[in-house]
Amino acid sequence: MPRDIYPSMRYRDARAAIDWLQRAFAFQTHVAHENPDGTIAHAELRYGDGLVMLGSWRGDDDHRRPGQGWAYVAVDDLDAHLRQAREAGAEIVDGPQHEDYGSFYGARDPEGNLWSFGTYRPALECHGTCGRVHQPARRMTRRLPERLEGPDGLLLRRWVIADAEALAGAVTESAEHLRPWMAWIAEEPVALELRRKRIAEWERDWSQGGDVILGLFVDGRVAGGGGLHRRLGPDGLEIGYWIHPAFLRRGLATRVAGTLTDAAFTVPGITFVEIHHDKANQASGGVPRKLGFEWLGEAPDDPEAPAELGIEWRWRMDRDAWLARPPAAMAAGVTRDARR
Repeated sequence: MPRDIYPSMRYRDARAAIDWLQRAFAFQTHVAHENPDGTIAHAELRYGDGLVMLGSWRGDDDHRRPGQGWAYVAVDDLDAHLRQAREAGAEIVDGPQHEDYGSFYGARDPEGNLWSFGTYRPALECHGTCGRVHQPARRMTRRLPERLEGPDGLLLRRWVIADAEALAGAVTESAEHLRPWMAWIAEEPVALELRRKRIAEWERDWSQGGDVILGLFVDGRVAGGGGLHRRLGPDGLEIGYWIHPAFLRRGLATRVAGTLTDAAFTVPGITFVEIHHDKANQASGGVPRKLGFEWLGEAPDDPEAPAELGIEWRWRMDRDAWLARPPAAMAAGVTRDARR
């Protein structure tokens, strides 16, 4: 399971501090990211299976001063956590701020201790990067957007472990509707503990720059799910989605796909997105058609669900074409700045 609490520090000379901590306390540099001026934007030092985090002091406007360590706590739902903190009277000293690698805020407790909270979780696996000092331009592995707001109260956000029971209920209620087209329904129902484990795996994959698996919510109710998948190489993303049968025939699938397309093109380096479905699933074909995707043709594919023919249809949207849509097309689809 991912860890949630990490000791954190600021240093006036973080580079010298890293060297000293390694020599004196036997820490090992896990990862370090530079600012353009050569100072340390963020570093993680490892001891056994634990991590501490540190960086260069950012000047008088930085509440986290050298010699005053604090705890960083990883949370699943930053907005809910921030509301709870405010209701309890915590002094919010910075944020919330939303970056490509996570969202964050800082608070002070009644006796003046500083705390930081965020959705970023350090990955203990190295994948060949441990000990390196990474040059700018980016401080951490770029992650796919985790929270998206579309039109008419539509919300897509990353599933978290606390959602396991709600997700289980929605999948059970949708099983017969999804069974003809979704291969994963054949595994349902699954035990609640296994579902929690899968959500933790989704989170770990996302935290390391992989796919993002999202829940779809309308007026606080689970209305389905969606995702952005890195199946098409470094410059493309595949869009996936499913809709709860209680929310059908509302144009929701089209709005979800449009919101996901908007989000995909906020990710630097992504130049196209695709939607794939079996030829027999003509209802799914209506979604990319309405959004103006280009039909690329069909290709043989192994059938994985009962109603599939084994012929895949592929649709593509290029970034320039999406951003150049006329105002009428944008109004019919989704708002452009869907990402939060």
